[in-house]
Amino acid sequence: MSTAFEYALLHRGYDVSITSKLGEGGFGIVYAGVRLSDNTPIAVKYVHCTDIWRWHSTKNAGLKIPMEIHMLMRVKDINGTIKLYDWFKLDKGYVLVMERSIKTISLYNYLKTHQLSQNQVLHIFKRLVQIIYDCWMRCGIVHCDLKEENILINKETMSIKVLDFDFAIDCSKRRRRTYAGTPLYAPPEWHRDQVYYPETTVVWTLGVILLKLLLSESPFKSVKDIKYFDSIDALPLFGSRVREFPRDVVDLLGCMLGKEISDRPGVDAVYHSTMLLR
Repeated sequence: MSTAFEYALLHRGYDVSITSKLGEGGFGIVYAGVRLSDNTPIAVKYVHCTDIWRWHSTKNAGLKIPMEIHMLMRVKDINGTIKLYDWFKLDKGYVLVMERSIKTISLYNYLKTHQLSQNQVLHIFKRLVQIIYDCWMRCGIVHCDLKEENILINKETMSIKVLDFDFAIDCSKRRRRTYAGTPLYAPPEWHRDQVYYPETTVVWTLGVILLKLLLSESPFKSVKDIKYFDSIDALPLFGSRVREFPRDVVDLLGCMLGKEISDRPGVDAVYHSTMLLR
């Protein structure tokens, strides 16, 4: 497949060399490559049409493109999102050419070998909230599958980027019944009633990520823990360590991880509260 990529990319004006496979799964196949003209690292993703579950209808005579491509084009001006350089159809699938940094790895893999300080946690979380807020306010998009695997961290600067917009949806106040994100990051109402609201769900997910970074392990071990969740104070792991965390951080977590939808603040309120954290 890498040879097919190189041939197709060459005909698109890309003089590239595919160097290795970065990953493979339901999302497709992702290769690491280098643009030979200037040695710029790139990521080349191929996804078969049968693996694309959401399509966007363009204004071009009903042409449909994968929703991921559409969403990446919408967030192209947001600082902190992976940039899409190009895309095109190849055989029975699509190729996406994206930016890649040799200094970044997924936050998930980074945490396997690094213990974050509290200051580092808050630095990462502030940037994550800023990115999600910008996608929400400027582009009208909710990511819907936020997790450590979909966050890249620069090992030298600790800057982050969000990737994998396959499941992103438009901002909306209406109730939804189709959730494609990761179950352990979904809110209680989804596990209880199979319904959710985009804004309060992303707030819940951000709360899960913040708590997980602070505790260095997941606060929820199973879907059952979330389904019957009562309050953050009832989580044994949190209760045993709550005194380690600043009061404003604890208060924000308590709001974001509210049991009921009405207990949680909106994205705008979370953004402004997060920027005040010290």
